[in-house]
Parts: sequence; C-alpha cells; structure tokens
Amino acid sequence: MGKFKGDIKPIDMDNGEFFDHYEDNSAVYDDYRDVIDNIGKEDFRAVCLINRDKIINNDEEESIAFCRTAYIKFFDVSEYQPTPMPEFLIANDRKYFIELLEFYHFDYIDFFTNLFIEMDLTLDEVVNPRFIKETFLKNKNKILIIADKVSKVYSYNWILSQFLVTYNKDKIIDWMIKSITADKSLMVMELSNLMEN
Repeated sequence: MGKFKGDIKPIDMDNGEFFDHYEDNSAVYDDYRDVIDNIGKEDFRAVCLINRDKIINNDEEESIAFCRTAYIKFFDVSEYQPTPMPEFLIANDRKYFIELLEFYHFDYIDFFTNLFIEMDLTLDEVVNPRFIKETFLKNKNKILIIADKVSKVYSYNWILSQFLVTYNKDKIIDWMIKSITADKSLMVMELSNLMEN
C-alpha cells in the first residue's frame, strides 16, 4: 500500500499509539476506536451513525489522522486499494470516505434496487439467494458495467464511484452477493415500491 503525503500519519492501532494519541481526550478515543474496530463487522452501522458527525466536523488534523487510520483498516478488511489513494486533506474527501464506509457496510439499498431494475430482475429472483449467486458469478463483467452506469446516473462521490470501478472484480462481486443476501428483504420492499411508481 502506498504512503500518505505530509506530516499527519495514520495511527498504529497495535502498539498503544492510538491510546497515547488520544490520552487527553478519552471520549474521542472511545468514539474513534469503536468505529475503526467495527470496520468489516455487523455493528459498524450503529457505531458509525452515532459518530459520523463528530468525525467529519472534528479538528482537521484529528479527522485526517482518523481517516488515514480507518483507511488502513478498511484496506485490511476489504483488500481494496484505490488509485490514486485519497489523502484526506480536503474536508469533502473525508466526508466521501465515510460515505464509502457506510456504502460498503449498509447504505447500499438504493444502489442495489436500481441495479436490479437495470438487470430486469423480478422480486422472486431477488429473494432467491441461489439465483443471485449464480447470476452474479456468471455475469460479472455485465453486472459491473451496469453498476458503473448506476453510479454515474446517481452521481456518487468520486471515492465511492472509484470503488465500484476499480475494486477487484471477484471481490466486488462477492461483496455484492453477500450484501444482497444480508438485506434482501429491505431491497425487495424498496424494489416493490419503485415498480409500483
């Protein structure tokens, strides 16, 4: 993985540096640690939603350090490394990265329902995990082209759009199958509403 530019370094999570960095502000330590520790886990949604505004609106250097540290954890969990790598020196890029984390973990219902519409899938097909797995594995390239189209139509931020385009093909398809299976009931409800309108 590449190195970040400038003097603000990611915080080493394993050697006590994270605690030392925030020893004068235990509340920030607890909040940031909770978010980073839950990247890739089921509890990420609850933890992130509670703390997202603090992360985005906190002291600039602390926010940059958090994003760089969280990015390393996200890379370890997902094995995703964008090119170019965001530096998080711009406030919007920090916000966009949080949006990517949310999208990866839970905020993908609208994306998938619109993907299903573009694929012309029925409600019965969406709720069938076997059908979803077989369809996505057999049509990887076609599905990724449709996913790129959906991301452009709905004007996702550049960090999120980059994820959809540059993430390893096999890994993003696996992520899609896993996400659809986990939240198929919500997706069916949303898809049903869109079909009625």
